[in-house]
Amino acid sequence: MSERAAPQGRSWSEVVAEVPELAAAVRDRFEAHAHHVLATLHADGRPRVSGTNVMFDGGYLWMGSMPGSRRGADLLRDPRCALHSAPLDEELPEGAGDARVEALALKLPDDVAIQLLREAWGDDATIDGDMMELRVVSMSLVTVEGEEMRVRSWSPESGPADVRRT
Repeated sequence: MSERAAPQGRSWSEVVAEVPELAAAVRDRFEAHAHHVLATLHADGRPRVSGTNVMFDGGYLWMGSMPGSRRGADLLRDPRCALHSAPLDEELPEGAGDARVEALALKLPDDVAIQLLREAWGDDATIDGDMMELRVVSMSLVTVEGEEMRVRSWSPESGPADVRRT
């Protein structure tokens, strides 16, 4: 039995170049509100779920973690994670959807992190904790359109897919 190669993930700018419409729809869902759910792995492999928020700037999908956070330690030890847009309303507008991203979290170099922080929060922003780029391994957007559930997805291995279910 051969082992599969570990996924490498793509930068947000690469994802946008490959599937611009889906990337825009996924980004819209994450930017619809600030609260998202991140799943990481404890050292023993158990899942950990925590609240977070993410940003899309400078071709990056990125987030920060507070100094000494368990989430940050999880990601520095094992970069695999999953991000969910976590809609806050039970009644979503038609076609609004539910976005999910499977990613690898890689620590951003300090110069890139400070540039992103200052673009987001102004020239006084400083690094406090670990700033991570989320490199996309796969993503999906689930919407309800009329009587159908539509699942649009993408990964580097399989490319884009569009499935409708009634």
